[in-house]
Amino acid sequence: METDTRPDSSLEPFLAEGLITDVLNIIKSGKEATVYCCEAHPRTGADLLGAEVYRPPQFRGFRNDSLYQEGRVILDRRARRAFKSKTRMGRAVQFALWSAHEFDALRLLHSVGADVPRPLSQAGAAILMEYVGDEDGVAPMLNRVSPTAPRPLASSSAS
Repeated sequence: METDTRPDSSLEPFLAEGLITDVLNIIKSGKEATVYCCEAHPRTGADLLGAEVYRPPQFRGFRNDSLYQEGRVILDRRARRAFKSKTRMGRAVQFALWSAHEFDALRLLHSVGADVPRPLSQAGAAILMEYVGDEDGVAPMLNRVSPTAPRPLASSSAS
């Protein structure tokens, strides 16, 4: 089975805005999203950017995402009703909420100094962020890194 490596159409807004100039490759594809390595426009201050494109709910690896939706407020009355009744519009609202929430969480974490990629933009189902790695590859996932023990500081004993 051949893997489709064409850029996702969800990345078009980032190309149109001039935030990225090219989609280089797929970094990772998982149950909820595909992440692409993109060439950044110089005005972004980066060489490479990562673009995460979320899959629609019907194509995700898990079906019950109610825990992820818990506590989210939908102000528009029609959208809230559609969301609750799970109509086609309601599923579209749910999908938009998912990526917007992920972007907001990333932005909040970055603003308080958490060690997360710097978020740049969000469009539909896609989030554009700082790429953590280099031209040779993405930085290793945390579950694949063994922390090294801190080295003791050299003590200078004054006698």
